[in-house]
Amino acid sequence: ERGEKFMLGPVSRVKLPSKYGRCVLSMDIIPPSTPSTPSTTCRLVNIHLDSLGDTLPYRTEQMEILANLLREPGCGGGLIAGDFNTISLEDHALLNKNGLVDAWVVLHGKKGLDRAMWGLRVERHDGLGPGRLRCQA
Repeated sequence: ERGEKFMLGPVSRVKLPSKYGRCVLSMDIIPPSTPSTPSTTCRLVNIHLDSLGDTLPYRTEQMEILANLLREPGCGGGLIAGDFNTISLEDHALLNKNGLVDAWVVLHGKKGLDRAMWGLRVERHDGLGPGRLRCQA
């Protein structure tokens, strides 16, 4: 029965304004509910935002769309995961501008945020090193 297990809700793909034809994939997870505690939909969103310095205007629009996906009627919030391609201070400001928080910071605090989140030791020669999306205090 619905009240005993998590259920998969709608799965959708939304095209984003993008230089590279990016899309967002989202799915709704509906947790168990009881008559006294009705369930709230949790939306999981997977993204790969546009990269490189000349696409900040696209990432700005993309982040606004992502934030709005978590605020649609019937959605109680969710998690956005994937490659944010955060390469500038302006990118970091997009979290606050769109009312989003960095889940890593909420769970672990800001200590060690200067470290990369890539699992491989990649040396780049184009000046674009690894980084992470985080709120600036």
